[in-house]
Amino acid sequence: MKLLVPVDGSATSLRAIDTLVAKLSVYVPPVEVHLVNVQHAVPRDVGRFVGHDDIRSYHHEEGMKALAPARAKLDAAGVAYTPHVFVGDAAEVIVQFAREQGIGEIVMGSHNRSELTQLLLGSVAREVLRGAGVPVTLVN
Repeated sequence: MKLLVPVDGSATSLRAIDTLVAKLSVYVPPVEVHLVNVQHAVPRDVGRFVGHDDIRSYHHEEGMKALAPARAKLDAAGVAYTPHVFVGDAAEVIVQFAREQGIGEIVMGSHNRSELTQLLLGSVAREVLRGAGVPVTLVN
């Protein structure tokens, strides 16, 4: 079973890690865990002043910082995982990665915003639910 946990560094995404660890015994081994952090692209104008390699390095460093607490929790629980850092629209990247990797379930945090806030700002969790095509466990 391949599991995907999107991690944005928030307390909610760390609760998703706790939920995953608690649920691991219900999955049929072998279990493959993928941690995904999606960084926002920098504005195009930045590329005129900062080199491509520097931007890529920045995204990687920031992504690994966001993944660090989740990695520490999984390390402490003895759970093997593969970390990934991407750049783009979070929901699109998560759904695409899940399809490409044959992910069987996504476990993710939901920030539990009001309906109005979700309507105005959108919701990564809502978009993942809509497009994933696999079970999604939402953790508040």
